Amino acid sequence: MIEIGKVIKIEENRAVVLLSASEYCDKCKICMLDDKGQRTLSADNDIGAKIGNEVEIFISEGMISKLSFLVFILPIMTFLIGYLILWGLSRSETASAIAGGITFVLTFYVLFIYEKKMNQIKKDTLPSISKILPEGSTIVGTGGNNENTNKGQ
Repeated sequence: MIEIGKVIKIEENRAVVLLSASEYCDKCKICMLDDKGQRTLSADNDIGAKIGNEVEIFISEGMISKLSFLVFILPIMTFLIGYLILWGLSRSETASAIAGGITFVLTFYVLFIYEKKMNQIKKDTLPSISKILPEGSTIVGTGGNNENTNKGQ
């Protein structure tokens, strides 16, 4: 999947890109919303994009499925596993709920560490800037339902 956006921040070898709304927005939910409600995404910046550049970002379809599972399904599964294991050992609903809650929170901590490791490893599955677009070639929205338009293409 290809997304179009504007670089708003550089962090080491990664760029935070402001994305315009696309046809995938309602399905994916992988991008973060900033404090203004705008979609942003952190992407590898191996090609040296600068703040203000409009860029094309490649996002692997496999990554979207994998991240959806990790963020939405895995925490619920670990909650249930923690709950059921302690329920089987103690038959206490309170203790089981606490164990489930602890495993739920620990899952997000593990995912946070995993994300940091993936950033260091730089797997091909991470979002990356594939090219810098010529100035004025796209219109990047600032939140809302603006559409990408390519002039002269």
